[in-house]
Amino acid sequence: MPSHLERQIERLKSEVMRLGTLAEESVQKSLRAMENRDTALAEQVIAEDRRIDELEMDLEEECLKLLALYQPVATDLRYIVSILKINSDLENIGDQAKKIGRRVLSLCSQPAHGLMFERSKLIERTSWSVKHCLDAMLNLDAELARKVIDVEAQVDELSEALAVQVQNAMGKEPRHTGSLLDELSICSHLEQIGDYTKKIAEDVVYMSEAKIIRHGGIHVPKHH
Repeated sequence: MPSHLERQIERLKSEVMRLGTLAEESVQKSLRAMENRDTALAEQVIAEDRRIDELEMDLEEECLKLLALYQPVATDLRYIVSILKINSDLENIGDQAKKIGRRVLSLCSQPAHGLMFERSKLIERTSWSVKHCLDAMLNLDAELARKVIDVEAQVDELSEALAVQVQNAMGKEPRHTGSLLDELSICSHLEQIGDYTKKIAEDVVYMSEAKIIRHGGIHVPKHH
C-alpha cells in the first residue's frame, strides 16, 4: 500500500502535468494568434495566464510543505526538488506565451508590414519541444528528454536566423520599425520558451538517472 508521501507525490505529478498542459495550450494559442492576427485569441492568452500563475504558486507551496513535513531522501527528495524547479519553468513558459499575446496585440494595432519571414520551422520546433518535454516528464523518459535538448539547439539556431531576417528588414523598411520590433520580440520569446523546455528536460534526466547534465557536462551527486 502506498505511503502518504507517495500518494502526495502522485498528486504533485498530476498537478504539475495540469500546469504543463495549461502552459502548452497557452503557447499554441499565442502562436495561432500570431499566425492569424487574432486579437481575441491573444487577449484570451493574456487573461488565462492568471490561472497558470495561481497553479504555480499552489504547487510551490505544496512542494515546500512536503519537504518540511516529510524530510524526504534519495529518490523522493530528487523528485520533489525537480518538480519545484519544473513548476517555475512551466510558469515562465506561460509568461512567454502571454508576452507573445501582447506583441500580437501591438502588431495588430499597426499597419501590416507585408513582409514574409521564414518562421514555420521555428514554430514547429518550439511546439515540439514544449509537447515532448511534458511527455518526457510524465514518463520520466530520459531518452526523450535528451532529444528535447537536441531540438532546443535547433530552436536557438532558427530564432537567431529569424532575428537576422527581421533586423535586415528594419534597415530596409524604417517606416515599419514598430511592427518589426514586435516581430523581433516574438522571436526572442520563442527562443526563451525553448530555453525553458531544455531546463525541464535536464531536470527529467536528473529525476530519472540522478545525473546533473546542465552546463554541458554530467555530474553524478555523491550520497553520504
